[in-house]
Amino acid sequence: MVENAIKGENPIFKFPAAPPKRNDESIFIWYVGIGSMMNKNAIELRKICPTHSLACRLPGFKRVFSSVGGMANLVIEEGETTHAVVHRITEAELKSLEGREPPSQYICAIIDSEFQDSKYNGKKVQVAASIRYDTAFGIDGKPTERYKMMMLEGAKIAKMKQNGIEQIEQYDFTPFPNPPKKLPIFQNIAMKKFTRKELKGQLDYVIFHNKVLKVDFAMVEETNKAYKTDKNIGSPLDLHGKGDDDGEKTSSSSSSNNNNMKKSVEKTTTTTKKTNHNNNDNGKTHPDKSFSVRRYNGADITPFVTTQYYNPRFGLPKSNKSNEEYWQWLENHMHTFFLRFYKVCGSLVEEDIIDAVKNTKL
Repeated sequence: MVENAIKGENPIFKFPAAPPKRNDESIFIWYVGIGSMMNKNAIELRKICPTHSLACRLPGFKRVFSSVGGMANLVIEEGETTHAVVHRITEAELKSLEGREPPSQYICAIIDSEFQDSKYNGKKVQVAASIRYDTAFGIDGKPTERYKMMMLEGAKIAKMKQNGIEQIEQYDFTPFPNPPKKLPIFQNIAMKKFTRKELKGQLDYVIFHNKVLKVDFAMVEETNKAYKTDKNIGSPLDLHGKGDDDGEKTSSSSSSNNNNMKKSVEKTTTTTKKTNHNNNDNGKTHPDKSFSVRRYNGADITPFVTTQYYNPRFGLPKSNKSNEEYWQWLENHMHTFFLRFYKVCGSLVEEDIIDAVKNTKL
C-alpha cells in the first residue's frame, strides 16, 4: 500500500510505504552507506530498520563528492581506504532504499567497529552500495554542511574508529546558507485560501508546510534561455531530476511500486508540457510553450521531505514542529531544489492545516 498526501489519489507524487514486516524467513543482506546513508537516524526515518549498523572499511576505494549536489561516490584507487557504515537489512528494505538511491553495486567491506562484543568485527562481507560509475555529476565537488554532519553522526553511532572519524572531518564542505532563502511569492496575483479537495489533481500545484505553491513558467523559460548561454548555472533537469540535497537521488517510491513511481516522476520531470505561463490560468493547458519541470499534482510534500532530509543540527522531525529555524532551513532547501520553479500563491484554509510532521489535521 502506498501512502499519499491525499490518500490514494495522486498518480504522480507518492510517499514511500514501509517495506513488508520482517519474519523468520526474511533474507538479510549488508548495505553500505558512504554518505548520508551512513546515518542510522536518517535511514530509520525512511522506515528502514537495520538489525545492526557497524563501522567498516572499504579497501581499494576512495570517497569523492559530486560536482552537482555534493553526494558521496566511490572511485577505485589502489592503496586508498574509505571508512563507511554497513547496515544489516532485508531484501525488501534494500528495494525500498533503491527507490531513492542509485541502483546497488556489490563490493567487499571489512567490518571494523569499536563495538567490542560484535561477532561481526573483522569479517569480510559483500555489501550493496549506492554508487555510480558514470561521470554525469563530476567528482570534484564537496558535501554540504548538513551532509557532512550526517556522515559524522552516523559514524559515531556505528562506533567508527578515530582514524575513520578523522577522514570524514577533513572533508571541506559548503556551509549552511545564512540567511536562508525563502520561497518566492507571486507579486501579480492575489493570495488565495485553498482547500485540499480543490487542489487534488491540479498538476502545477503543490503544498509545503501549509503553503500553496504553483509553477512559475516564466521562471522556467528564463532559466532555459540562460542555460543556452551559460551551462554553469545547471539545467532544469540538473536541479530537479538528479541529486538530493544536497545530494541523493530523489525519486520516491514504495518497495512494491519503485519502478512505476520512478517512471512517473521522471516522466513528469522530463516530458515537455505545452502549458501557458499565465499564472492565472488555473492549470489549463495551451499549445504555446514547452518546459521541463517537476510536477506534484496538488500533493502535500511536507511529510515526505521532513523524512527525506534529516538534519543533525535540529534532530528528528518530531522535535521540530514549532522550530522556526528548522522550517527556515527546510524552506531554503525546497527553494533551491524540490520547489525551484515554484512560487507561493496562497495557503490552506484553516480546517485543512495539518501537523506537518505527522501529516494529521490539527
